[in-house]
Amino acid sequence: MGKYVERLVCGGITLGLFCGVAYAATHGNLAQNLARYQSDTTIFVLYIILGLCLTVSHFSDNAKTNIWLHVSLSSAYFYTAFCLFSDGYVGGWSHSKDILTDKLLMGLLFCVSLFLTLIIPLAAMVLGLINAYSVKLVKLAVRKFTLSSPRDTL
Repeated sequence: MGKYVERLVCGGITLGLFCGVAYAATHGNLAQNLARYQSDTTIFVLYIILGLCLTVSHFSDNAKTNIWLHVSLSSAYFYTAFCLFSDGYVGGWSHSKDILTDKLLMGLLFCVSLFLTLIIPLAAMVLGLINAYSVKLVKLAVRKFTLSSPRDTL
C-alpha cells in the first residue's frame, strides 16, 4: 500500500509543478489556451503522461542511487514545458495555430533561444531540484510511516 501512496503523491507533486509552469508560461491563460488550441491540449496531455513516466522512472533501481539523473530529467521536463507553452507570449506574436508540428517547431526554437537568457534554465533547474528532493522526502516519509505503523493482527 505504501508503494502506491508514495507514487501517487510524487506524481501529484510533479504534475502540480508542471501545471504551475504551464500557467506561468501562458501568463495565466492556460485554461483558455487549452480550450481554444487543440495543439496545446494535445501537448498538455502528453506532458501529463511524461510527468507520470518521469515519476515512475524515479522509482527504478538505477534512479535510486543517482539523484542527479532525476534532477536533470526534471529540469529538462520543466524547461521544455515552459518553452512549448510560451510560444506566442515570449515572442510577442500571435499564438501558434492548431498544427502540432508548428507548435513543436516553435517550442524547439524557444528552447534554443531561451537557453541563452539563463533565467529560464536556472528556474527549470530549481524546479528540478525541488521536484527531485520532494520526491525523495515523500519516499522517505512514506517508508518511515509504513515501517512504524502497527500491523493488524486479525
